[in-house]
Amino acid sequence: MAAVLVSLSGFAYKGILEDHANTTSNGEALKGGLSLDLLGLVVLVQFGSFVSSYFYWLLGLVPIVGGYKLYSTFKGGKEAIGAFMPHSNEKKGDEVDNEEATAKRQKRAERRRQKWN
Repeated sequence: MAAVLVSLSGFAYKGILEDHANTTSNGEALKGGLSLDLLGLVVLVQFGSFVSSYFYWLLGLVPIVGGYKLYSTFKGGKEAIGAFMPHSNEKKGDEVDNEEATAKRQKRAERRRQKWN
């Protein structure tokens, strides 16, 4: 049972690192996600097993949640598929930000030219 808990902890840790790498590249804050929930469940089972061995039954939630995530990925519609595809709105927002930044730089450069002339 210890090997199962350690492997689940490693799997959750790897998922948290991947979630962090994906979200920070977009400039968003780190979100909880399924991996963090799995790590919380593993910690609950580990510490709960000191009280009673019935806490091991909570590990039965792992296949149920995993099955639901697989179902929602393939049958859930646009919300589930949207996690794997880039959003077109984000690109438009980045282009607007780049245009605004370019305009600000040009204004600053023009002010510097006027200041030194």
